[in-house]
Amino acid sequence: MTSIVYRGVGSRLAYARRVADLTQAELARAANVALGTVRKIERNERGISGDLLDAVAAALDIDPARLLPDTERAVG
Repeated sequence: MTSIVYRGVGSRLAYARRVADLTQAELARAANVALGTVRKIERNERGISGDLLDAVAAALDIDPARLLPDTERAVG
């Protein structure tokens, strides 16, 4: 089974995290991921899987689509 990996999420994730007034460490704990993972995603050094996108969005209490670049969003 192939899983989708989204790229270019970093700046949107960093912005949403700051709006939520969370540190990278707090977001990592809330999403149950490693701090290094959050750092790498925010620096666009790695992509984000659908499951991880869902976990991070849930920790931020936002719709996962808000973190995706415009080219990745569904239209309609």
